[in-house]
Amino acid sequence: MRRSSLLVLLMLVVLAIAGVSQTINIWIGGQVAELDETWDMIIGKFEKETGQKVEVQLFGFDIYYDKLLTALQAGQGPDLAFADLGGWVPTFAEKGWLEPMGALLDSWDGVEQIWPNLWPTVIYNGERYGLPWYTDCRLLLYNQTMFDSAGLDRNDPPETWEELVYQATKLTDASKRVYGYGVSGTKTEHTSLAFIIFLYGAGGQLLTDDYSAAAFNTPEGLRALKFYTDLALTYGVSPNAVTYLTKCVKVTEK
Repeated sequence: MRRSSLLVLLMLVVLAIAGVSQTINIWIGGQVAELDETWDMIIGKFEKETGQKVEVQLFGFDIYYDKLLTALQAGQGPDLAFADLGGWVPTFAEKGWLEPMGALLDSWDGVEQIWPNLWPTVIYNGERYGLPWYTDCRLLLYNQTMFDSAGLDRNDPPETWEELVYQATKLTDASKRVYGYGVSGTKTEHTSLAFIIFLYGAGGQLLTDDYSAAAFNTPEGLRALKFYTDLALTYGVSPNAVTYLTKCVKVTEK
């Protein structure tokens, strides 16, 4: 419900930019593109309330970035597009492909609904070029039944890296293909996101504050990377990391 309301407000911002006389063209890519019924409902309601025509194109995430980049380079991009993470917005804004939205957002009373730490993902050189729509978080989920079977306290999940190693080792029985943790080493975002959790847990960061350079090549970053790879290579608490896909978890070192 919250996602839908934010999307409608995002369309209204574009309406103010594009003018009521033209059709609003929207490109949507990634997992959200699969929500066909949701988009039909949201867009239908918007068109009914505003009288504005909306055309939507949906793309799979594997081709979306290239399609969007090619269109923008040719000066034929959509009026509104979904962007992934923070890198797309500053990259596109630096090329002059995006329209600043700060003045429009300043007059919108919904700005306070958005967490302050999300705004940097759509800011370039102090200007806001987009509206954060949704985000997610990483959680450490554990199987209480497996904890019981391994003689661990089901009410005492790991809170430090050392506790994670100990409990994951107790849970692991490679002969039965049972593992205490999943380390992804594939060439996908799963690996990057899983590593980032430990990177920030070690006090490091991925990029510099102005997004101009890498910031993970630090002692903190190397420490996090070593621990992450050690989970699979040294402690053996994960399936084959080269082929294993895992959702990210958050473990805070204390």
